[in-house]
Amino acid sequence: MVVLAVAVAALSAAAPGMTSSDGAVAEPRTFYVSTAGSDAGPGTLERPWRTVVRAVRALRPGQRALVRAGTYTERVDVGRSGTASAPIELAAYPGEQPVLAGRLKVTGDHVRVVGLAIDGTGGAAFDAALYIASAEDVEIRSCDIRKSAGSGVFVGDPREPSRNVRLLRNRIHDNGTDDFHDHGIYWAQGTGGVIANNVIDRNIGFGIHLYPDADAVVVRQNTVVGSGRSGIIVAGDRLATADRNLIVNNIVAFNGEFSIRSSWDGATGAGNVVRNNLLFGNAQGDIPPDDYLKGLEIGPGNRVGDPRFVDRDAGNYRLQPASSARDRADAAYSSTRDFDGRRRPQGKRPDIGAFESG
Repeated sequence: MVVLAVAVAALSAAAPGMTSSDGAVAEPRTFYVSTAGSDAGPGTLERPWRTVVRAVRALRPGQRALVRAGTYTERVDVGRSGTASAPIELAAYPGEQPVLAGRLKVTGDHVRVVGLAIDGTGGAAFDAALYIASAEDVEIRSCDIRKSAGSGVFVGDPREPSRNVRLLRNRIHDNGTDDFHDHGIYWAQGTGGVIANNVIDRNIGFGIHLYPDADAVVVRQNTVVGSGRSGIIVAGDRLATADRNLIVNNIVAFNGEFSIRSSWDGATGAGNVVRNNLLFGNAQGDIPPDDYLKGLEIGPGNRVGDPRFVDRDAGNYRLQPASSARDRADAAYSSTRDFDGRRRPQGKRPDIGAFESG
C-alpha cells in the first residue's frame, strides 16, 4: 500500500530503530480521524483526517489512529503491518465509540483494533463485519460487532491460516441472515488464538463456530446466549480437522439447539477439550447425545445450572447473587479481567462467563 505524500512528510522525524515492514523508519505518533476533518490535512488533533481509510493507509509500526465519535460509512482494509514490539493500532478516541458502518478487513500483522463499533448493516450476503485473513498477532478488543449480513467475525484463509488472533472483551451480536453460514464468530482457518471474555448473543447461526481448520484456539470465559443454532461447535470436513482446541469457563445458555457440540456427520479432530462450562436452557438439550460429541474430550467441571442473568431480555448478562456461575471458574484458565475490565477474582474464585461479580 502506497503512503500518501502528506503522511511521508509528517513522518520525517524518525525514531531510531523503529522500522516498518517496507524498510522505512517511522516515528511513534498518534493521528486523528473525525467526521469534521479533511483527508487533505495532516491528521492532527486540531486538523484530523475525515476517513478511517486515509488513516490506516498512513500508519507505520508503533503508530496509532484515534477515531472520534460519529459514523464512518467505509469498507476499511488494514493491510499494513506493525512489528511484534511496535504494533499499529486503530482505536476509539478515549471516552467515545465511533461507528464504522461497513466491513473491516485485517490482513496486516501485529495489528490492534480497540473500542470501535463495527456495524455491518446493509452489507452484502455472507459479508462479515470483521474479516481477519492471513494475519499474525492481531488483537480485537472492546469492540461492538453487530448487524452483519454474514458472520460477525470471520477468521480464515485456507492459503495461509492466521496465527495468534485474539478476540477479547467484545460484544458480538445480531449478526447473520443464513443459519448455516452466518455465526457470531466463524473461525475457519487459524492456529494459536484466544476468544475470551466476549458476550456473543442473538446471532442467527452458531455463537462460536470452529470449523473446519481451527487449531489450538482457547475459548474461555465467554457468555454465549440466544444463538439460532448451538452455542459452540467444533468440527472438521473431508480436507481438514479442528485440533487441540480448549473450551473452558464459558456460560452457554438459551441457544436454539445444544450447548457445546461437534458435527454428527464428519470428522472433528483430536485433542479438543471441553471442561468447566456452565450449560442451561438450550432448546434441544444442555448435554448433546453422543453422536454430537465425537472428537470432543469432555473434561471435569461441566455442569447444568441457571446462570441467573440480571436481565436476559434486555441483554444484561451480568450475574445475580444466586447464579450458578459465581465462584465456579477453573482459576488455571481464568483471565485477569472481565468484559467490563473488572479484576478477577472478586470472590474466592473467578466466575464462569464474561462477567465477574462483586
